Amino acid sequence: MTGTSYNIVGVYFGHNGSVALSRDGEIIFALSEERLSKKKNHVGFPEKAYAYMVNTYLKGDCQKIDQLVVPCGSNLEYDFYVEQGNFTDHQYYKAYSSGTVPEVPELFRLRNRDYFREYLIKDLKAVGRLDRDAEVKKRFRAYLEEKTGLGSEKFIYLDHHKAHAYSTLYYSGQEDERIVFTLDGSGDNRCASVSLLTEAGVLKRVSRTTRYPSPGRFYREITAFLGMRPDEHEYKVMGLAPYAYEAEVGRIKAKFKDILWLADDGRFRSQFSMELVRYFLLSECAYDRFDCVAGAAQAFIEELVCEWVTYWAEKLGIWNLSFAGGVFMNVKLNQAISNIKGIKSIVITPAASDESLVVGCCAYGNLLKGGVSLRPVSTGSLGVSVNEEEVKSYFEENGTKYSYLVIHSEDPHQEVAALLASGEVVGWVSGRCEWGPRALGNRSLIADPARAGVVKKINQMIKKRDFWMPFAPSIIDSDVARYTREVGPQLDMRWMTVAQDVTERALSDLPAALHPADNTSRVQMVTEDTNSDFYTLLLKFREITGRGALLNTSLNLHGSPIATDVADCIHIMEHSDLEYLRIGSLIIRKE
Repeated sequence: MTGTSYNIVGVYFGHNGSVALSRDGEIIFALSEERLSKKKNHVGFPEKAYAYMVNTYLKGDCQKIDQLVVPCGSNLEYDFYVEQGNFTDHQYYKAYSSGTVPEVPELFRLRNRDYFREYLIKDLKAVGRLDRDAEVKKRFRAYLEEKTGLGSEKFIYLDHHKAHAYSTLYYSGQEDERIVFTLDGSGDNRCASVSLLTEAGVLKRVSRTTRYPSPGRFYREITAFLGMRPDEHEYKVMGLAPYAYEAEVGRIKAKFKDILWLADDGRFRSQFSMELVRYFLLSECAYDRFDCVAGAAQAFIEELVCEWVTYWAEKLGIWNLSFAGGVFMNVKLNQAISNIKGIKSIVITPAASDESLVVGCCAYGNLLKGGVSLRPVSTGSLGVSVNEEEVKSYFEENGTKYSYLVIHSEDPHQEVAALLASGEVVGWVSGRCEWGPRALGNRSLIADPARAGVVKKINQMIKKRDFWMPFAPSIIDSDVARYTREVGPQLDMRWMTVAQDVTERALSDLPAALHPADNTSRVQMVTEDTNSDFYTLLLKFREITGRGALLNTSLNLHGSPIATDVADCIHIMEHSDLEYLRIGSLIIRKE
């Protein structure tokens, strides 16, 4: 241990490479590399984020790190991401991006059981050999030593799904007995786990499922089949689903039930590995309507996962539940789970996909040490900060396409609220950027949600979103009950993790922030202690309009990461029709 503080770092080098730092049990920094590399869903060691953390929080000395926890309990992820480089330069997407439709193997068309069995046996043998390979393990250790500047005596290797599970502890606490579910495409050759959080604060795994019958992989392949980018555009499938015809959804969903199901032991089972499901989709769904395929996939996943959750809650007799893993980024699935009868409370890790691994690593490292209490995460503001001096420096050092008027405001909240009430769209930049993929009022594009036409305006100005995708509202805590219907059990609504049904009042006050097809909404409840700056803006806006809610979407160009620094914000203004930007007490207007 160094000094008087105990520094635990979680670091992940795979899809959504990220870093988190906890000091004496508190997460004080968390950032995904994409925010600094400017590469969406950055894959690889988070070199810039790691360097920023060391320089900013450890005075430039990486030796102040007491333990570095890596969410890889085997050689598999190192081999996949680093040695094979399957994600490098989008190699992983070649099967989709080439435009060549793969031929369905004859043995697959015949549903040859021997073919499926041999596929699994061959893969399991290869996985076993790789995991036992001492030379690969040695190279893995050397890779981490080179990237981190630390000796291997400081490394802890944590199973991928355990890291997901431990991430929930920063949001649920350790006092209540809970079931913790994890579900994703694959990690350390698993797709799912069920763990019991005991009253002693210990996670005990009671079930796990190999990657082959992965519901996450199934949804990933649906995304690719529909011509969208897998491992990135799954949310677009979810957004498209409500437009589907109910009768067609039922017909297509029946096909899926024959290939993936929940077994009597509470584990997922499948007719064949979900890595082969592209062939099934090509042979069985090629002439089905695209929106109906999306609707069927969404309905199927909701039913399957809710069946899984109910099975284990009933079996263990525990109805306090926590969730992490990429599948739980699906807010409509989370809404379905929240409506399961009997649930007492739900906790969903805010950035539930692979960003959350590093937070879970920090939790595990602290608990392993013993005597350190985890301090609950109460804010998403865990990344890189901006200040007004950086605005001045930027304009002094860089040429710009447009002229800008920079005004120092005595009351920026009042002035921005007035702009919004008059129908303007404003880029809202405040303090440290958010951890994870949701804009929570730190790097947001905001507008009046009562103006239905603002959706078209934002899309034409900057977002260029697919026509079926909805926006979301940020609602001041005292107005949440005014706009949302009861969503079941105790639920933390601060992180935009669950879709909700809305009230009649919301239909008139928030039409631009509702899903056009089913009027659901992915609500962010804004509290003063979570984000006082954004909270103040909502108060000012309510004073003018009577509505304590704003349309809130991420401040970024389509396909790019959310803005981090001043350069990102000005770049967005330069390459879009965005006219107003607020940073601190400065209001910047494009002339």
